[in-house]
Amino acid sequence: MGVIKLRRKLKWFVLYMKSMFNSDRRENRIKPSKNLTDAQRTAVTITAKTMLSPDSKLYYNMQSHECYIYRKDSDDSSLYIFIESGNIKIINTVFGYDINIDQNTEQYLTNIFTREMAKRRSNFKKEALAKIEFSLHKVLDKIDK
Repeated sequence: MGVIKLRRKLKWFVLYMKSMFNSDRRENRIKPSKNLTDAQRTAVTITAKTMLSPDSKLYYNMQSHECYIYRKDSDDSSLYIFIESGNIKIINTVFGYDINIDQNTEQYLTNIFTREMAKRRSNFKKEALAKIEFSLHKVLDKIDK
């Protein structure tokens, strides 16, 4: 009887730990609204893909809380995207598009922007620290000689 109780307690503990640590992250994720128009859906896709592109440059205005994305594809082709309060502005070299979005969609795009900025900042810091460490090792090697 003692083994059965121990198994039950172990099973309960494993299920409890799974529910605590392996909860589906997608449930907690911010999602865009489901009732977007085709133009809004296309604008959100363009914005997200441009943000995640390694060729794009990301800028953030702390005063207005606006996100700016710039991507230069070729000498005559550039793409500018501005995520503002309730609005996305997409400007290429020929046309500009002004698309209204709701708060959930804006939070979704801002969340992607924030994660990408954090990832790039982390990579930048790692590169800088690696250069410092390399330089310090060179100095140490000179001292040792």
